Amino acid sequence: MESAVVERINTVLKAKRVAKRELASKLGASETLLGKKLIGSCRMDLGTVVGFLKTFNDIDANWLLLGRGSMCVDGES
Repeated sequence: MESAVVERINTVLKAKRVAKRELASKLGASETLLGKKLIGSCRMDLGTVVGFLKTFNDIDANWLLLGRGSMCVDGES
């Protein structure tokens, strides 16, 4: 499940054209550590996922965590 969440986070970043560096800055996280989480060499933690959802409040949490429904809250993908 963790790898699926990471894949979906990467999908959002690509769709929104957000660089990992920019996301790290928005989350107040280390770019190096975030990069490792986004390639799966370091475990994705709840704090990062919650921060991601707060930063991108148009992303549906059910989609991000479970893969159900549409990527965006308003139903647009």
